[in-house]
Amino acid sequence: TAGRRHQRRIEGLTTALGGGAVDLAQAQSGFFQGQAFFAEFVVIRQGLALRGIEVGHIFQLRTKYAEALNCKFLNEQGKEQIMEMGCYGIGVSRILGAAIEQNNDARGIIWPDAMAPFQVAIVPMGYAKSEAVRTAADALYAELQAAGIDAFLDDRDERPGSLLADNELIGTPHRVVIGDRGLKEGVVEYQGRRDAEATKLAVADVAATVIAKLKG
Repeated sequence: TAGRRHQRRIEGLTTALGGGAVDLAQAQSGFFQGQAFFAEFVVIRQGLALRGIEVGHIFQLRTKYAEALNCKFLNEQGKEQIMEMGCYGIGVSRILGAAIEQNNDARGIIWPDAMAPFQVAIVPMGYAKSEAVRTAADALYAELQAAGIDAFLDDRDERPGSLLADNELIGTPHRVVIGDRGLKEGVVEYQGRRDAEATKLAVADVAATVIAKLKG
């Protein structure tokens, strides 16, 4: 039954953690109600609560299908014996969910470089209004694309606060903000998603700096 399957999972997890006093606390409604999978659980061991996320799973099929297929092998004594079967899988969508669970803050997602839909966000302030901003943003986008970097150019006609908040929410690992004021000084602002403050970089150096961070 579903209850016994869950019990075997609990026993298996206890074994994997080295035995001893291990409890699983319900972390999702219906976890013990016969559902095929559970997404989150809490392991309580030695007074410490550890959150976990199920990314992959295994099924012990035992001899159910082997018997139906008459799948046998010769054991050490040369006698026929029914094989025991099992299968395993990793949920691709669960990997993304697990990554977000482990990499986020109050402002949104913080994608790891290797998993991010886009590695660099180019955020021009006043793209539609300023020719200088538009030229600099287009040039940086073309340079990053030529270097094989997945970048996107956020050319929406929105307020600066909205542009920045939206990009923090979707969690692009690296962001370059281009504005008229900075361009007059020959600089743009770079900020990693985990950085507390932005860093001013010379316009001529920003592409090389970002590429080095991604490939270094």
